[in-house]
Amino acid sequence: MPGSPQISDRTWFGIARISDGSVVIEGPLGPWAGQHDHAKVLVMTSSGPTEWLSLAPDEVSEQGVLANLTTVTTEASSTPPLEIPEGDLTIAICTRDRPESLAACLRRFQEGAVAGYSILVIDNAPKTDATRQVVDELAADGLNVRRVVEARPGLSRARNAAIANATTEFVAFTDDDARPDGEWATALHRGFSAGENVAIVTGIVPPAEIETEAQALFEQKLKWSNNLTPELYSMAKKDAYPWPFPYSAGHFGTGANFAIRRSVALTLGGFDEALGAGTRTEGGEDMEMFVRVIRAGYELYFQPASIVWHIHRKSDDEARTVLFGYGKGLSAVAVREFLEPGRLEMIRGQLRGAKNLWGDRQGEIEYGMPKDHLMLEVAGVLYGPIAYALERVRGPKRR
Repeated sequence: MPGSPQISDRTWFGIARISDGSVVIEGPLGPWAGQHDHAKVLVMTSSGPTEWLSLAPDEVSEQGVLANLTTVTTEASSTPPLEIPEGDLTIAICTRDRPESLAACLRRFQEGAVAGYSILVIDNAPKTDATRQVVDELAADGLNVRRVVEARPGLSRARNAAIANATTEFVAFTDDDARPDGEWATALHRGFSAGENVAIVTGIVPPAEIETEAQALFEQKLKWSNNLTPELYSMAKKDAYPWPFPYSAGHFGTGANFAIRRSVALTLGGFDEALGAGTRTEGGEDMEMFVRVIRAGYELYFQPASIVWHIHRKSDDEARTVLFGYGKGLSAVAVREFLEPGRLEMIRGQLRGAKNLWGDRQGEIEYGMPKDHLMLEVAGVLYGPIAYALERVRGPKRR
C-alpha cells in the first residue's frame, strides 16, 4: 500500500461500502477510470465509516480494498435509531448565480435516495433567472424541490430565509458545490436522537477530487474529513477536550454539512447576518452558530456517517481569495463572540486557539503551503473586525 498522496498527485476519491464481505466502490464524480495517480477510499460498514485507505491505481478494486483493510468492524451502527418523525426535515441549498453547480448538486438527489425529504433552494440576490430555470426543470422531472428568493445578499440571510420558509422541525444545509452521499440526509436526521437536547448535527466533508495543487493545499488546510469518530459535544463536557472548547469550532464540522433544529435557531435569533459569504466578512456564520448553540446549553452531535463531498477551488487565485475570506471570517466571529456574555472565558479560549493555529500553520508550510498564502490569511484576520463592524453599521452591500 502506498503512502499518502503527494501535493502533485491527481487523486481520485471514493467510498467502499462493505456488506457481508462484498465491496461496492463508488465515486462522487464518477467511477474509477484509472486516470489518476492515487486513490483515497473511505471504508463504510454497518457501523459507519471506519478508515481512509490510500491506494495505488492497481489496488482500486474489491480485492485491493479488502487487502488493505486495518480497522473494519461490524458492531452496532454508530447512527442512533430514528426516534423522530420520518421526513420531518427539509434540505436547504443556498446559492447565488451558479446554475451549473446547483444543477449538478440537485442531480445527486435524483440519483440517490432522499428519504422523502423536500428540497428548498434559496436563490440569494439573483442577477438572472438561471436558478429558477434549473429548479423548474428538475421539479418538472419529478424532484421534490422549490425555490425561494432572498433579495438581500449574504449566506446568513439565505440560511435564515430557509429556516423561515421550512415547515419541518429540522433543516439540513449543504452547498451548491457539494455532492451529498445518498444516505446523507437520513444520517443527519437520525443524529438528533443521539442525545437528550441535540440542536445541531454535523458530518464530514471530504474532497470530491484533487486535480490541482491548489486543491491539495486546500484539503491539507481544512481537514474536514479526518475525524471518523462520532462525538456528542456539550458544555457539560467542556473540560474533557485538549483544545479551547467551544471556541475552536472547526472541530464541530462545517457549513457545507449540518442540520439544525428549527425551533432552536428561531429562539436564538437565527444566523448573524453580518457574517457569511456575500458580506464583507465572507464567512464564519456556521462556526458562530455552532458555538452559540452549545453555549446556550444545547448539544451538537458530530456524525461522520453523514457525508458530503466538496469540490475544492481549483486555481491558485481562487484559493487565495478563499484564504483571505477565511481569515476575515475567523476574526469576525471572535468579535461577535466578544459581544456576548462570558468575555473573559472567550478571550482565554481564543488565546489558546491562536497557539494551536500557529502549530497547524507550521505543518502547512512543511507540506508545501506558500508563505504568501498564509500572509493573506493573516491579512484577513486583521481586516475581519473592521469588516464585521462595517457590515453591522452599514448593512448589506450589493456587489
